[in-house]
Order: sequence, then structure tokens, then C-alpha cells
Amino acid sequence: MSVILFDLNALVPNLSGAFREGVSAAFRTFDIALDEDMSFRAVGKTYAEGVRAIYRDELGMPLPEQKRLDQLGQMYENVVRRFVSFSSSLFASPRAVELIGGLRTSGCQIGLVTDLDAMSLVSLMSRLEWDATSLFDSIVTGDGPQTKDEMLAVLLGRLEPRANGRRIFVGATAQDALPAHLLGCDRILMLDSEYPRELPQKEEVKYETFHSMTDLSDLLRNPSLESAE
Repeated sequence: MSVILFDLNALVPNLSGAFREGVSAAFRTFDIALDEDMSFRAVGKTYAEGVRAIYRDELGMPLPEQKRLDQLGQMYENVVRRFVSFSSSLFASPRAVELIGGLRTSGCQIGLVTDLDAMSLVSLMSRLEWDATSLFDSIVTGDGPQTKDEMLAVLLGRLEPRANGRRIFVGATAQDALPAHLLGCDRILMLDSEYPRELPQKEEVKYETFHSMTDLSDLLRNPSLESAE
């Protein structure tokens, strides 16, 4: 049976609002206003990566001293944590629990990767009324100075497919397609959402898109489908 790695952003799509508000609030403390496109650059990255990406890719500014980067990253994380704890707007994709439960019953190993810190993830799981231990075989959170590539590598290292099994990544941001590909995922499925779809390596990285958990279920039942977006 296969190993299926889920990025939490693919299961809780509007979680992007927490990351966008968090990084915007952090930069406002230094009198830097981010527009919507700029804040999207942080989605799908760890807190530290998101701050660096905005400086480098959106503002075109040289990186400040490490102390300032650390302060921004911590402010960013604090706002996201409060958003997850108190916002009433977060909800999971319909049928997500049903889909994951069916995959585990069929023998698939299910992993979860999220940029949220462990405390925020516990809070979110409680609010969604999800039992993370029954849904996922292994979880990697954004705690510590990790990159998204490192997080995916740790998760893949914990879960090995059985004979003839596949490694499948289910994500929500196009930039996750390349690390998933480089780490040996045989198939990459991406939520067709509001996230930016910029992917310079698109010719090299094939991925399929889905619109809902029903679409995703259909794709997972068809292992021969190899179409790219």
C-alpha cells in the first residue's frame, strides 16, 4: 500500500488567512505594508522561510540582520497562533476525515506536514474535532529552524511504502511540488485553490489538480492517471 503525505493547507484551505494575516502584522511592526500578493508568498513556508521570501522576492530588499529576522518570525508565529486559537472562520474541507479514514482502513500510511507549531496544531485539531492520532500515522510540525524541504524529508523517512506501494504528496501550494518530487514522491496532487501557481520548474515537475475531497478520492482510486496541469 502507498504512503500519502498531506500538507495541512490542502485539508484546511482557509488556513492561508492565518499565515497571510500573521506575516502582514509582523511586517507592519517595522512600518512595511504588504499587499495581498506579497502576503501569499509566505503561505506554504515555515515562518523563517516566509519572512525571508518576502524580503527577497517581494520587497527586493537585502536581508536585515539575523536578530530582526528572528523578531519578525516570532511575531509572525504569535499572530498565527492567536488566529488559530480564536478565529471562528477555520474549517476543513468537507469529507476530509472520511477520505483519510478510508485510506487508512485500506492500509495506506498517512502523514501530515504543517508549518504550524505543535501547540497551534493541537488547538486547531481540537476546534475541528479531529483526533490526529487516529487520522495520521506521523505528523511533522514547523517547530524549530526547519525548512519545508527538511520537514517533508523527515516525514518521508518515518513512513516507508510496502511492496509495490507509492509515495504520494497532496499539497496546496505549487512551490511544494519541487521538493516533493526531489524527495522521491511518485505522484503529486495539488489543490486547485487561490494560492499562486508560479512554478518555474513546471516542465520538470508533473502534478495533477483536484477541486474537492471527492475529486481527490477519484484521483487516488486511479493510479494510472499521469496527466499534468
